[in-house]
Amino acid sequence: MAFKSGTASFADMFAGSKVGLGVKVAGITQDFTDGTTTNTGRGLDVAISQNGFFPPGRQQRFRVL
Repeated sequence: MAFKSGTASFADMFAGSKVGLGVKVAGITQDFTDGTTTNTGRGLDVAISQNGFFPPGRQQRFRVL
């Protein structure tokens, strides 16, 4: 099993005297680099590489050539 990772960066901010307001999200980065692919020998296992994604929406059938 594999996944693409994401990282949230946090930054300090001046919050005055209010409790819990001293941190904000400075940015979110996504890591879309390919990981290692391994042949499992099982016919129903799939891997997506490079710019591939499963599209959202209706279920569709795809044929692997």
